[in-house]
Amino acid sequence: MPDPTRRRLKIALAALGAVVVALLIFHAGVAVGSREALRARGPRLFAFGSSTAGLPHVFIVHGHGAIGSVTSVAQGSFTLLTRDGSSETVEIATTTAVRSASGEASTTALAAGDTVLVLGAPASDGAIRADVIRIFATP
Repeated sequence: MPDPTRRRLKIALAALGAVVVALLIFHAGVAVGSREALRARGPRLFAFGSSTAGLPHVFIVHGHGAIGSVTSVAQGSFTLLTRDGSSETVEIATTTAVRSASGEASTTALAAGDTVLVLGAPASDGAIRADVIRIFATP
């Protein structure tokens, strides 16, 4: 008759083996899913009309942003009506990168009614200091 300690050891090793196999299967699923998601997204995750999009090297640390329709444009800023109906003031700096479907654009290309994506940092007054503005084509 087998020793009870030996039997418990066999059961523990079998359970440990089952856990290892389950983790390997899970890891394989994550790897395949990640690869498929990357393939579907394409190599240009943030490429707004170019391969590098001229984004800052560190991209946007402590990012903040909004998407919506431009309601008014002023010197150095514009007002954005977001999808949830709130209004955001966006400050434009000389270093702000502006992109459109055709590539680089300038802040003078912004007009009321444009749909834009703004990425930047929160200003002390609650506005968004824009680092990147992406102007989308009007349907």
